Amino acid sequence: NNFSINGVDVTKIFPNTIKINIQEKISSAIFDNGSAYYLIDSKGTALQFLRATTSSEFVVVSASSTNGLPTIPQFEVSSLVHVIPTSSLDIANTSTEVTSSSFFVNSTTTSIEHVPDISELTKDYGNLPIIYYQGDTQIAIKQSVMSPQFVQGIVGFYNALQESNIAKIKYFIITDSTAGCIVVTNKPWRLLIQPTNDIQEQLQNAAVVLAGNKPKEYIDLRYGSRVFWK
Repeated sequence: NNFSINGVDVTKIFPNTIKINIQEKISSAIFDNGSAYYLIDSKGTALQFLRATTSSEFVVVSASSTNGLPTIPQFEVSSLVHVIPTSSLDIANTSTEVTSSSFFVNSTTTSIEHVPDISELTKDYGNLPIIYYQGDTQIAIKQSVMSPQFVQGIVGFYNALQESNIAKIKYFIITDSTAGCIVVTNKPWRLLIQPTNDIQEQLQNAAVVLAGNKPKEYIDLRYGSRVFWK
């Protein structure tokens, strides 16, 4: 209990070799405010300046409303949102409904977007969750940049998803912590989660959606048994 270890696997390889695989317990994260990267602990406190962002981490993109977090309801958009009754875990009863969200408006503009260099950050600082906060915030060492519950939820979701076969996480995007966060994955779609909600329930709901559907943009897991995907 005094070491940051999640588990140890010991394998005997005949005739005289023992292979030990130590699984690190991830409890910290990298906080990205768009200007620089900081190491934060599980309480959300900035511990160390890591490095500034580089020009190569800013790209020109066609930005749609998928970069923001959906707010439900706003106005009706028909035939775009699929609502999965995950509480019953019955894919056969999946229904398609008209719902409401400003998130689902088809609008596209060209803009400059910050994209963290995942490979370099992992190489330099290890396999830690990267949290990109899209707000203009100045960071001071020993400053609290995020609530402990939110950071611990993100770290917990990161650990749980890495152990699943659902997707691999690239980084998290936060615009407003009260609305949850976006999880950028190695799949064509993103996850929208609420880190302070039940993590296992959100993962189970994602698995239900993916079992019989092929989302192209996102899966919104923030509303309990009501799961939205597009």
